[in-house]
Amino acid sequence: MGRPRHRRSVSRLVVEHAGWRWVFLGVPALAVPAVAALWPALAGLRGEAVVGKPETAPPRAGRRAVGLAVLTAAGVLALHRGGQSHGAVELRWLAAGVVATAFALPRLLPAGTLRSARGLPTVVALRGLLSAAFFGSEVFLPLLLQTHHGLSPAGAGAVLTCGALTWSVGSWARGRSLGGWSDAGWVRFGAFAIGVGVVLAGLLALDGTPVAVGFVGWTVAGLGMGAAFPTLSVLLLRLSAPHEHGVNSAALQLMDAVGVALVLALVGTLFAALGGPVTSQSFAAGFAVSIALAALAVVIAPRTSPAPPRLAPTHPVAAEAPPAA
Repeated sequence: MGRPRHRRSVSRLVVEHAGWRWVFLGVPALAVPAVAALWPALAGLRGEAVVGKPETAPPRAGRRAVGLAVLTAAGVLALHRGGQSHGAVELRWLAAGVVATAFALPRLLPAGTLRSARGLPTVVALRGLLSAAFFGSEVFLPLLLQTHHGLSPAGAGAVLTCGALTWSVGSWARGRSLGGWSDAGWVRFGAFAIGVGVVLAGLLALDGTPVAVGFVGWTVAGLGMGAAFPTLSVLLLRLSAPHEHGVNSAALQLMDAVGVALVLALVGTLFAALGGPVTSQSFAAGFAVSIALAALAVVIAPRTSPAPPRLAPTHPVAAEAPPAA
C-alpha cells in the first residue's frame, strides 16, 4: 500500500537538515538494526526437508545464510555510499558494492533467478523488477512536483495517495479474477500498467506538462502493482513444495527489498551526477531506469508459467527384415 505519513515527514526532515542525498542512504541503513534484531532467530533456523522431519543439513547452513544476507546488505550500502562520493573514492565504493552483491545475492535466491529461468525463478525476479520500477519512480515524484511545478508538500504527496488507492483497487480486481486472465496475464498487465504509469509521470520532467498527467500516471501505476503483486505471491506458493514455502517466501521478500535498494543506488548516483533537483534531466534519467525495468518485466512475465514436462523420446520400431528366400 502507500507509504505511511510519518515516513514522509522523516524524509522531509532529512532533506531540510542533512540534504536530499541522505534520503537514498537511509534505505539500506534501516536494514542494519533490522538484521541485528532478527539475528538470534535467523541464526537458529534449521529448516525442514519435509513436513515434520528435521532437515539433515549441517547447523552452519543457517549461519551461512545470515552471513550472505548481511554481505548483500553491506554491498547495497556500499553502492549507495559510492553514489554520494566522487573520484577514486566513488569507484572503490562502487566496486566493493558490486562484488559483494554479485557474490552473495545469487546464493540466497532460487537457482536461475537472475537469468529468469521459467517458473519460480521468474516469479522471484519479477518481484524485484516491479518493486524497483515502481518505488524507483515514487521516490522522485513529490520532489519533482515541488521543485518544478510549485506544489506544496501536501499537494505533492497527494499523488502517492492516488497510487495507494488504485493499488487496493487492483488487488480487489485480482482477487475476484475479473477479466478472466491467466496468472501470467495478470502479471503482464500489471507490469504494462506500471510502465505506462511511469511514462506518464515522467512527462512531468518536461516543461509545460500539466500536473494532472502525473496524477493520472501514478493512478495507473498503482493499479498495476495491485494486479501483479498478489498474483506473484499466489504463484510462488503454487510453484513451491509445502516444505519450501518459508524459504521461497523469504527469497521473494529479499528480492523485493534488494531490488528497490539497488535501483535507488543507481538512480541516486545518476540523479546526483546530472545535477540533482535543479535539472529536469536528472529526474528524466530516474524515470527512464524505471521504464526499462517495467518493459523487461512485461517481456519475461509469460515465463512465470512452468515449463511443460518433457516427454520421453520415442524410438521408431525397427523395420522387420525381409524373410529369407
